[in-house]
Amino acid sequence: MGRLISNKNVDMLIKSIELIKGKNPEIKSLIIGDSPEKKKLEELTRKLNLEKNIKFFGFLENHDDVYALM
Repeated sequence: MGRLISNKNVDMLIKSIELIKGKNPEIKSLIIGDSPEKKKLEELTRKLNLEKNIKFFGFLENHDDVYALM
C-alpha cells in the first residue's frame, strides 16, 4: 500500500508471486496505490499471467476501504 515507486520494488513482489504460484496457485496479492509506475506493473502482471492472483486498486481516498482490504 502506498505510492508505487521503483525503489519500493513492487516488481519484485510481482515476480515473487509468480514463483509462489507454482506451489500455491491460489495465492492472492492486493496492490493499493497509484503512480506512473502502475501501468508498467500491470503489464508485468499480465505478462506473467498473474491477473487472477494480483489485483490493483489504485489510490483509495477512504481509509476505511484500505483497512477493509487489509
